[in-house]
Amino acid sequence: MQKKYQGFSYAQFSCFGIIIAYPAKTKSIFMKTNKMLLSCVMMLFFFLSISFVSCQKEILKAPDAAVVENLADAKISALATTTATARKNLVFDFTSEPSNCLTATYCTSPNYWCSFQGYASYSFQKSTTYARSGTYSTRYELRKTDGDVVRSKRAESNRATSSEPAAPCERWYGASYFLPTDYVTDAAAESLTQWYPGLSLWTVNGEWRMVQFGDNATQSKSLGVYKKNKWTDFVFHIKWTTASDGLIEVWKNGTKIISKTGATIKAGTTVYCPYFKTGIYKWPWKSTGGTASTTTKRVAYIDDIREGNSLATYADVAPGP
Repeated sequence: MQKKYQGFSYAQFSCFGIIIAYPAKTKSIFMKTNKMLLSCVMMLFFFLSISFVSCQKEILKAPDAAVVENLADAKISALATTTATARKNLVFDFTSEPSNCLTATYCTSPNYWCSFQGYASYSFQKSTTYARSGTYSTRYELRKTDGDVVRSKRAESNRATSSEPAAPCERWYGASYFLPTDYVTDAAAESLTQWYPGLSLWTVNGEWRMVQFGDNATQSKSLGVYKKNKWTDFVFHIKWTTASDGLIEVWKNGTKIISKTGATIKAGTTVYCPYFKTGIYKWPWKSTGGTASTTTKRVAYIDDIREGNSLATYADVAPGP
C-alpha cells in the first residue's frame, strides 16, 4: 500500500520532485527518458482525477439514513393520525357543500340523493343561515297550499336505491335537525325522516316521536320535547328483519334513549332493507277527518346526513365535521 503525504501518494510526490529539484537537467531527462516522464505525467493526471471524483462524491453524498428514516416515520405518523379520525363503512354521506348537491341526482352515488319530491323551488334550498358543520345546510320548506307531490304534501329528499341489500340487514344512520323560531307546536304530525316501509321520526305536539308501523299495531314513543333554534343530533342503529331478533337503538345528542328488540319490518312488505327519506312530509294537510292542523307552513334545516353499513359504528355516522 502506498504512503500518503498531505493527500498525495508516494508516486505523485516523486514525479513532482524530479521536475522541481532538477530544473537544469529537465531537458536532458526529457530527451533521454521521454517514456518515463510521460508515464509520470499520466500517473499524476490519473491520481488528480481520482481525487477530484472523490471530492465530487463527497459533495453528492446521499442523505444520512437516519434522516431518511425519520422523515418516513413522520409521514407515516401523519397518515396514521388522518386515517384514525376518518369515517369508515359509509354507504351514504351527504353534505350541502357542493354547488350541485340539490340539483344533481345519482341513485348509485354515496354522496347524492336519488330524487327530490317537492312542489316548488323553495322546497329545497342550500342555506348559510344555519349549518351543523361546514358552511351550508339544506333548508326544507312545505306550505299547506302546495300542490300534491306523490299523492300528498311533501318536500323530501329520497334515498331510494336498489343497492340496498336484501333483508335481513343492519344499518346505522345519523342526521342533525334545526327547527327555527316559527316552528310552532301543532297537534297534526309531520315526518322529518322516514324509512320506507316501517319507521318514522315525527314532530307532534311540541315533541320528537319515533313511530314504528308493525304487523298488528303502530307503536309510538316520545323522544322528548324539541328545542328550537339549536341543532339536535340523532343516531339510529337498526337491524332490519321480520324476525324477533331485530333491533332499534336511538341516541339523541349523544345520549342513548331507545333500545328495543323485535321485528322491524312488516311481514311481506319488502325483500330489501328499507330506504330512507329526509325532509318534511305532512299528510294531515292532505287527509280529511284526521287531526286538524293549526299551522300552514313548515321550515326545517337538516345537515350531516349519513348511512353506515353493518360494520359501521356510532362515530362513523354521528353528526359533526
